[in-house]
Amino acid sequence: MHTLDSRLFVFSTQRAITSFYASQQEGLMPKAMGIDELFSRAFFTPSKSAASSHIYRILLHTILRDLLAQRPALTKLLVFEQSFLGYLQGSEFLLPFFREIARHKVAMSEIPLRDIYADYEEHLAILEEIYTRFVARLDELGLEWLDDKQEVIKEFVQGFSQIEIYLDGLLNPIEQDKLYALSAYTPLYIHIDTDSYNYAYFRWLYAEIEPGFSYTIILDSREVDSKGVAKGADCRKVDSSGVAVGSTPSTTLARKHALPDPKQIHIHALYFELRIAQCSFVLEKVRGLLASGVSGDEIIIITPDESFSEYFALLDSAHNLNYAMGRELLSSPKIRAWCDELRSVLEAITQRPNAMSDLAFVESIFTYIFTQANAKANTQTSLDSTNAPIYQAHSSLDSSHIALLDTLPPCPLTTRLQAKILGIIGDYLRVESVLEEFGYGQLLELLFLRIQELGVDDVFGGKVRVMGVLETRGIACDYVIMVDCNSGFLPRIKESDVFLNTAIREKLQMPTLQDRENLQKHYYYQLFMCARKGVFVTFTHNEEARESSLLNELELQGVSITRDNGDNLYALFAVNEPKPYVEEEIVAKVGDFVFSPTSLAVFAECKRKFYCRYIARLKEPEPLESTFDSLALGELVHKALEHSYGARVGVVCDKACMQMIEQECQEYLRTQLQHTQTQGFSYELIRQDLRGFWQLERRLARSGFFVLACEQGFVSSVAIDSKQYKITGKIDRIDKLADGKWRVIDYKLSKPSKASRDKHLLQLAFYRLALESSALVFSDTASALAGTKPTRIESMVYYLKDAKPQKDRALLLSQEDFHAQKERIIELFKQTSGEVCFEKTQDTTSCVHCAYADMCNR
Repeated sequence: MHTLDSRLFVFSTQRAITSFYASQQEGLMPKAMGIDELFSRAFFTPSKSAASSHIYRILLHTILRDLLAQRPALTKLLVFEQSFLGYLQGSEFLLPFFREIARHKVAMSEIPLRDIYADYEEHLAILEEIYTRFVARLDELGLEWLDDKQEVIKEFVQGFSQIEIYLDGLLNPIEQDKLYALSAYTPLYIHIDTDSYNYAYFRWLYAEIEPGFSYTIILDSREVDSKGVAKGADCRKVDSSGVAVGSTPSTTLARKHALPDPKQIHIHALYFELRIAQCSFVLEKVRGLLASGVSGDEIIIITPDESFSEYFALLDSAHNLNYAMGRELLSSPKIRAWCDELRSVLEAITQRPNAMSDLAFVESIFTYIFTQANAKANTQTSLDSTNAPIYQAHSSLDSSHIALLDTLPPCPLTTRLQAKILGIIGDYLRVESVLEEFGYGQLLELLFLRIQELGVDDVFGGKVRVMGVLETRGIACDYVIMVDCNSGFLPRIKESDVFLNTAIREKLQMPTLQDRENLQKHYYYQLFMCARKGVFVTFTHNEEARESSLLNELELQGVSITRDNGDNLYALFAVNEPKPYVEEEIVAKVGDFVFSPTSLAVFAECKRKFYCRYIARLKEPEPLESTFDSLALGELVHKALEHSYGARVGVVCDKACMQMIEQECQEYLRTQLQHTQTQGFSYELIRQDLRGFWQLERRLARSGFFVLACEQGFVSSVAIDSKQYKITGKIDRIDKLADGKWRVIDYKLSKPSKASRDKHLLQLAFYRLALESSALVFSDTASALAGTKPTRIESMVYYLKDAKPQKDRALLLSQEDFHAQKERIIELFKQTSGEVCFEKTQDTTSCVHCAYADMCNR
């Protein structure tokens, strides 16, 4: 007959416990549990009860809300949205920070942030006030906090001859003290495996810890009498370190042996261009291993970021994988639809029993729903005896509520999920006095937020486990496949890890960011060491992602790593042979098109651009509304000049008149460009740019001239080889000089350049041809142009921006330039007479700012 092993075995994870039991022979099994369960069962806080994260979040929510209500100015420092969800998100941020300082027994006043970051002194004071209120509220409600003094339940601990603890991870100071306190009642045998990443963490336990060894350390601080019998200790008398008074923490090295050389590890690494492409290797490798007879239990897939499991769920058509982390509750369409309908029903209820609080009413509703669901499924009508009072609460619902609830579809939740939801409500009932401040709608919002955080087990998956690295502690297998071996995923940085910088953490003896990173690397290193037959890692390699530094560090330690291009070896999708690029040829007729100076210039610049804009009429993207670009500014300056000159059509422009025109133009611009600081800056720039323009205009006004028209539209035609080509346009300004000559002016807000000169000369020649044509017709003819005909025409472009030297401000169309541009215009018109091959321009410099560049593969 087997005797009962009186030892207690403690592991880091539930999977390690399962592996431990699987390794035992048949018979009476020894007791095993996780280290968190050990602490919860071996310690208690006098006069206080345990509290869940749900309760902590609610309390922090109310503290933040009350604090910001009392001192609204704090919103400038605490960037929490002042809403129900905003306060909840604030509590999500603060809780990890408060937990960390409590676990490391750090008082807020001890944080030397004031000495390092003086600018954050006020922030720290606010955090300290929030923390003080939080701890005081917990005391008021009789709820325990992490740094509360606890006592050992000696009857529980002394029931074991010794406790075997397989430690893998970092224990905070409070947890270390708890181990010392337990050692006052029974010896602890602590087993650790060390490497270059984690050995320094255990110096608190044994000063001579070295990397690369397996240690068994006995922690025993029991008092013994003269006969050597342990006397135990008074658990109610504990010093500041948590150790029973009168006992001396004693550590003894019981065993030490070298671990296998890391050189025995071989890692096959594959890199991919896309993150999702890693699935191609993983799924194919799993299929091959299973086909070769490898048990699915001997294959583990590690996802540093659990979101990667969404790719697997999408592409695992063979259903070989199961997900240890489970799936989100609302990932099931059926459950999501049921929850949405339930919430709609609850929100529609406006009348509730007067004798019941909102929370008790919600509790009764869920109890009724779950009771009915279980009754219909011929299961027990209550989850367990402790929940019996809750299940009786539905009797207080009236017939109208029950009738409404009976319209809901059948409840799709398992009894396990039902118990979790009732447990959440039970937590809330413990702080019902706090929740009375919440409205019914806020209470529902809070509850459904917590419900959507629940997970469901993956019961339909295969035998190959997909899990996070923390779940792998203490277990071994034949094959390990790891994805996302990239920096950013490994090591993975949390916000709480960087809240205090390294210098502060070192002063407070708290784990630094480097410590956190090393601990993560240790988990992966241990996992690779425990893989008996093969280790495969994949990572993304592109401009934005690079492999994790862990691979280089392992190579320095002697680990053999082979890297291959996974895209060349494994294709996620079938790869088709790329088709050779063939330039598209577009041939069409221009037809009865009316050319403007702009469209003709586009035709001369790039025929393909002309086709896209004027024949295919492809709309160009509009600029952002908030962007006050150069085009909009140019239009505004044109309007200002039209406003000031147009008011004096037919009037002699002399020195006095020019002064009035200049003032009115600047006033118009000022009123249009003073809405924002950016526009005001634009106004000052354009005002400075126009100084040279006004100087030139005043000099020309000495001989006097008349303004005949501003922004004058026209239609005309040009006869070439007995064919008429219709033209149209709008001239910025037409002046009549003292000698009867017309001066045609076009404004340009851009600065003169060699590239723009040819385009602008073409435009001036276009205007002159139109004015000299017998078919010329002005649109909305002003009285100053009525019945007039130019005897001579002078065409010029005004460059409004400040240009040096001064002579470059105006570009005059000489007789020689006119004849050259006229021949060019005639040739361009001839090219449009028949079918046109709308080819791309060979001068790709004009493609830089073209809206159709992507379409042209430029």
